[in-house]
Amino acid sequence: MAVTRLSKIKSSTSSSTNNTLKGRLDYIINKDKTNNEELVSAFECEVDTAYLEFALNKNLYENITGNEIKRNGDVLAYHLRQAFKPGEVEPELAHQIGIKLAKEFTKDNHQFVIATHVDKAHIHNHIIFNSTNLNSEGKFKDEWRSAKDVRKISDRLCLENDLSVVEPKNERGQHYKEWEENQKGKSWKQQIKDILDEAIEKSKDYDEFLMIIKSKGIEVKTGKHIAFKLENLGQQRFTRGKTLGSDYTEEQLKLRIEERNKSKSRFRRTSIIPQKIKGNLSGINKKVYTLEQQLYFKARNEKYREVKDLAETILLLRNEKIDKRSDIDLRIKELNIMASKINKDIKELEDKSRSFNEIAKYLSTYNKYKDLYQKYEATVFNKKNFYRKNEGEILSFEHAKSQLEKLNIDLNTDIEKVLSTSKDFNNEIENINKDFKNLQDRVNKIRKAEKKIDDILGNRDKIKEKTINKDMER
Repeated sequence: MAVTRLSKIKSSTSSSTNNTLKGRLDYIINKDKTNNEELVSAFECEVDTAYLEFALNKNLYENITGNEIKRNGDVLAYHLRQAFKPGEVEPELAHQIGIKLAKEFTKDNHQFVIATHVDKAHIHNHIIFNSTNLNSEGKFKDEWRSAKDVRKISDRLCLENDLSVVEPKNERGQHYKEWEENQKGKSWKQQIKDILDEAIEKSKDYDEFLMIIKSKGIEVKTGKHIAFKLENLGQQRFTRGKTLGSDYTEEQLKLRIEERNKSKSRFRRTSIIPQKIKGNLSGINKKVYTLEQQLYFKARNEKYREVKDLAETILLLRNEKIDKRSDIDLRIKELNIMASKINKDIKELEDKSRSFNEIAKYLSTYNKYKDLYQKYEATVFNKKNFYRKNEGEILSFEHAKSQLEKLNIDLNTDIEKVLSTSKDFNNEIENINKDFKNLQDRVNKIRKAEKKIDDILGNRDKIKEKTINKDMER
């Protein structure tokens, strides 16, 4: 069981952005609560300088968007708490679950620090993530369902690690025991559904369906709502069909049996009985039919009714230059190779864009606090007092300057040129990303067409192309 809560960390006129973030982060990192900081981790930042790196992203956000951080009421970060049932989880596991929760909820697009506290009976995670995203072009959108999304992710992660979950009020939840059995393939609900599905495939009518499922050990109760029970699995009470799913009500079961039988009669294949042909056939040239022709003849002979799907399949075969079944796998392989190369190019461009974005981040902070830092250096009297009032800004400046020097970047570099270069990379990524998605779409359409071909011509392992060619030659 884990209880979650999501809250906002806002700016205040009484404290600078850096000091506000530092104060909250210092609280969760507390070595007395985290086994001497053994249970502290960070994503896309360093634990010790996280508040500075959060601020770096915010300064670049101001530079890119022109939206300044308000000194009062602006959301600087979010604080996510996740508390576990006492005695149910080890600190290390709780920490790993918290990391997964943070990464999934923020979609790997926001810096965060996570600290697991063990100073109370219930082990709990504190996660603080930056409201500004990694590329500094937007902010986290806290919507009405955000808290619900956190709980759903947390509950799923708890189940995956054999921990209990809180059943949501006014919602049907799956009991842990049932979930566990489902994971092992032993859920009685799933076994009932499997038996019902199998019986539908074998039944000519509803009466035969009832006979089959009874022979499989399912007890049936009819009335206003049909219900089932598998006593041999220890099921004590009947379960209504609609509880299994919308496909398992009496009305839907009858409809599925009826539709199944219609489908069987519609696509029943006539047996191929070769005619005896007298004489020497060695000189006859046998015609080989393309896959498109095979589809056309087979569909025409069996009066295939899904004309639109057939037309789309044939058009795809023409566009992809697929003449025989073996061409399908070959074409998919070619497209995947092309997609793999494009994906490699995308990653290289992303690395370059990220590098320029980092430089812009440091430059924006350096430029923002440059004048203030010069005043600090020029101060002779009350220098300690000046530092105390502007500690966050001074530390941000020094951090940005040191990073630029490590990267051998000229401190007078025009930030607009850096941002423009980064934007060019992103535009190029966006363009070739379309090519990548187009290739993926083509592969998916070919696979979908392959299933349609198997539906019309038969399974590729059972019916060979030459058999179909002989059939059409007759």
